[in-house]
Amino acid sequence: MAHLSRADEREEYRALLRDALELPAAERDAFLLERLRPGKTLDEARALVAGVDDLGAFLEAPLGASPAASASPIPERIGPYAVERVLGWGSAGVVYLAQQSSPRRPVALKVLRIDRAGPSAVDRFRREIRALAQLDHPGIATVYEAGVADLGVGEQSWFAMEFVDGLPLTAYADRAGLDRRERIALLLRVARAVHHVHDQGVVHRDLKPENVLVREDGTVRVVDFGVARVRDDDAEHLTLTATGQVVGTLAYMAPEQARGGVVDERADQFALGAMLYELLTGELPLPIRGRLPHDALRVIAEGAWTSPTRYEPGLRGDVVAILATALASEPNRRYATVGAFADDLERFLDGRSVAARRPTKLDGVLRVVRRYPLAFAAVAAALLVTGAVSAIALRSSIDRRRANAVAMVMSDSALLGRLRGTVDELWPADSRTLPEIEAWLGSASDLRGRFPKHERWLEGVADRGESPGSNVVGEIESAWLVQEGEAFVASMQTMFAPGGPYDAVLRRHRDAEQLRRRTVDDHRDAWRAAAERVAADPRFADLVLLPQEGLVPLGPDPLSGLEEFAVHATGAIPARDDPSGCVVPRTGDALTLVLVPSSSGLVGGQSVDPDGEHYAAPPGCSPHEGPPVRLDLDPFLISKFEMTQDQWRRCFGSNPADWDAGSEIQGATIDGLHPVESMTWEETVRLLPRYGLTLPTEAQWEVAALGGSACARLFGDEVRDCIGLVNWASHREEQQERYGLPDDGIYPHSRVGTFPPNRYGLHDVLGNVWELCLDVYKVDYHELEHRPGDGLVLAEADGDVSRRGGSCLDTPASMHVYARSDRLANDRDTLTGLRPARSVRR
Repeated sequence: MAHLSRADEREEYRALLRDALELPAAERDAFLLERLRPGKTLDEARALVAGVDDLGAFLEAPLGASPAASASPIPERIGPYAVERVLGWGSAGVVYLAQQSSPRRPVALKVLRIDRAGPSAVDRFRREIRALAQLDHPGIATVYEAGVADLGVGEQSWFAMEFVDGLPLTAYADRAGLDRRERIALLLRVARAVHHVHDQGVVHRDLKPENVLVREDGTVRVVDFGVARVRDDDAEHLTLTATGQVVGTLAYMAPEQARGGVVDERADQFALGAMLYELLTGELPLPIRGRLPHDALRVIAEGAWTSPTRYEPGLRGDVVAILATALASEPNRRYATVGAFADDLERFLDGRSVAARRPTKLDGVLRVVRRYPLAFAAVAAALLVTGAVSAIALRSSIDRRRANAVAMVMSDSALLGRLRGTVDELWPADSRTLPEIEAWLGSASDLRGRFPKHERWLEGVADRGESPGSNVVGEIESAWLVQEGEAFVASMQTMFAPGGPYDAVLRRHRDAEQLRRRTVDDHRDAWRAAAERVAADPRFADLVLLPQEGLVPLGPDPLSGLEEFAVHATGAIPARDDPSGCVVPRTGDALTLVLVPSSSGLVGGQSVDPDGEHYAAPPGCSPHEGPPVRLDLDPFLISKFEMTQDQWRRCFGSNPADWDAGSEIQGATIDGLHPVESMTWEETVRLLPRYGLTLPTEAQWEVAALGGSACARLFGDEVRDCIGLVNWASHREEQQERYGLPDDGIYPHSRVGTFPPNRYGLHDVLGNVWELCLDVYKVDYHELEHRPGDGLVLAEADGDVSRRGGSCLDTPASMHVYARSDRLANDRDTLTGLRPARSVRR
């Protein structure tokens, strides 16, 4: 064969490995071995590509794969165990089948490979032993013993555990010919075992069918805790993925794992949801088959899973709702625990209401009627007739067709209530939420198709004026028709009226389908250029900027050099047609976000000596504004301007401002470019996610407000320097006299962008209006725990929330970036606005 350069060789193996991804995991190694170039081993081929694409995780052979690729000789004994053969191997370990003499039993013996025995591999191996030792559950393979042995090439760590003679989860389900309910019951058993794992403080982080073995009798065992995380591990272990190292198998990886974020129990729940999806459809929820890892990671990070009805049209209702919850792209939208997920699976199998869909008062009666129509009719009739009437006579006395009609109308009335109740949860309208929107529309369309039949039946009963019957079913029917029948018809008409909820979700579906094209595909060159500039900017270290669905690149600000983006759905894309080249506020324009670099430093009123024990507040800094705390923040996006009244009205349909557009305040006319105010914190955090936005944390706000400046006042150390730079209480004569400063003529708040920007290009961070933050307000903020990545204070909510920056009624002495104040979450006031933010999808 011709000699290839290393680059050409890498491309050859990349193509070969990509072809291998199309095959079942158990067949990949044999396929590759047949096609390797002479003199190359499988490990060398993997290593050649893994340095660029990290394809190794895709191609690790599951237990039970052929040992043909293993070059190491099989030892005769390891400790007290007689080795028989290789069961499988991975990137760091080999698993042997061995026999223990006392007690006599087969064991799986996992040995750390000497060629991979670096510090991190040894550490992971030991943590796997530690994790397994904490677990005691019939669904978890038991660890028996651990030790170190010299096998001729140096000391190697090993541990012995229960040998599970079984098939991977999906292979077992297929070979056993399980039906849909049996597959759900099988996954339920796995979920119960994983819940036990979590109860012991362990997160598996690599759940997949190959790591769930099922014996012939249907018992399950969860195996391979090689990348597990133990709750009380030290900080390095707890933040293994937060440092950018992605662990786990891509096909079942949660979006937050793919983003390199902090991984907790909800990532295991996502993997369980993905396995349930595969059990029910034969497909993966995320379209990553045949993709190279860097592209697959992008797809996973976006979390846009495919509706299961695309593969199995019969999957409707509760099953889809359970999947949608377990596979939600954001962890906080999933079940609170895997135990709650398992409980919902059990409810479904029992025919009870599931937590993933909001039940109504009628659901209990409905489900009894639908699950046990004959038994229900018999019991109901027995309450109204003598005990001497036989069950056969009772059953024959019930009009089954009428009871079924009542049950179906009740069922669809309950479904209508659930659909109406979830309309406002189907946000943002992007590719990640698209499967949930499609599931909603599918249920709503089915309901609309059945409604004419219900309507005719209800009209027929009313026209005949007949009593539905004298048994309990009949009484339920009669009461329901009288009390709810007309309301059901009216609600259906409202739901499907032009401009009603159904039309709104249809528009949302259209927007979600088009958003990626409009903001990513149509701006490929702009995204590529932005990514190149960010990569070349030392302020962003190792950030690889991917296209952010929903945003449109505007290029760098000419003053700060930071990249700016328009939030597509919030208005017209701003133009840089001002002579300065900067984005200036205009009516009708979308929100403009600034990409803020990551930071590692002190947040809060700075001490004179940050490394000393004594804290000295700067002038004007209150005790609750310090002492400083050291936080590491990821890059994030934050609005260049405070959100305007025009933008809020366009996004959410009304203007809550007290000093609203059209008002005249002391001769000043308010217009749509003034900041929106008087909205509650509660409605803000509920509404902003419609556009993929949130409030900044206090830490993010402070870092963005400082903009890399060493001066907390931004305008200088002298308060008199604030004139023309911030909107303060200059209209008050006592303040003019106190500071010897003139009235600047601005009252109350000014148009956004009236005053010059800070070093990051953000306007009005001091004065004008207080800006809400995501955190609950705590006086001891700087002594509490903070969430990695964004610095959110981890404290129990007690009704108070934080705001930063001061307002147009504050004095120059209080104008500094450490200024913070509290407000009730449900309060409204004219001095509080907001500056939306957004995380960077990585």
